[in-house]
Amino acid sequence: MPGNRRGKCRIEYFAMKEEINQLSAKGWMWRHIYDLLVSKEKITMSYCTFLRYVHAKPTPRSNANPAPTPRTHAKEFSHNKIIDDESSLI
Repeated sequence: MPGNRRGKCRIEYFAMKEEINQLSAKGWMWRHIYDLLVSKEKITMSYCTFLRYVHAKPTPRSNANPAPTPRTHAKEFSHNKIIDDESSLI
């Protein structure tokens, strides 16, 4: 089941992201970080997949429900407006 595998790798990566970033900041090479996490059985993904997550650029999430834009009306609307002349209806 490839879909579950992909989701599992993603979960593993994000669960270990802080530790990965800390080791990287200390100067560890990606391969050594990967080998350490595999030996501790923290991740099961391939090295190629690990690198794909490491080097992925964060993409902003699209807002499913954006705030509505305020509408401006050119004329004031009123239900009580009285029409004096029928020619104004055209």
